[in-house]
Amino acid sequence: MKKQVAIVALSSLLILGGGGFAYYSYAAEVEQEVQNSTVEMFQTTEQTIEIKQETTVGPGVPPEGLVDIIDIPAADIHIPLPEDKLSLQSSELTLNNFQAIQREYGLHLRSLFTTADGDQIRVSQTDTRKDISAVIESLKNSYLETVELTEINGFTTLYVDGEFRKVVHLISNDHLFTVASSTATLDQLMDIAKQIHE
Repeated sequence: MKKQVAIVALSSLLILGGGGFAYYSYAAEVEQEVQNSTVEMFQTTEQTIEIKQETTVGPGVPPEGLVDIIDIPAADIHIPLPEDKLSLQSSELTLNNFQAIQREYGLHLRSLFTTADGDQIRVSQTDTRKDISAVIESLKNSYLETVELTEINGFTTLYVDGEFRKVVHLISNDHLFTVASSTATLDQLMDIAKQIHE
């Protein structure tokens, strides 16, 4: 009887010990897989960042179709230029970047401003070939936030005063102007929008 109890105890010990060994081996393997996938994810993120750096505007490769601003007639530029004095009610603006790019659909002008508080505001001008009502419907369908309509300087104006972004679109027969930011106030965007004339 003692032999049977000893054999059962020894068998139980081996089974439990083997199960524990198997569990810890499996856990270590899973942990290693998690660590490896984290490293791979980090490496993938670095590769994505490297790719973005090669394809974005700024130091490095210029965007395709870049046009020298000197080659664009002043009459074709309707957004604020670097030499324009913007008188904003709430803050001063610094121009960080201004670019003109010739695209298949026409000239695309874009600039990046920074407020005194460090908020970045993007301003763009693109040629449009659509009817104003078609542009409005297209813009309305592209936002999840509430879209409002008003008028600025004779332009039909669509704006979004969302929690995570503020956007003002001025729409004319020939152009779509966009003033956008994720941190500036809607009033600051409206002040810039008032500087746009055709």
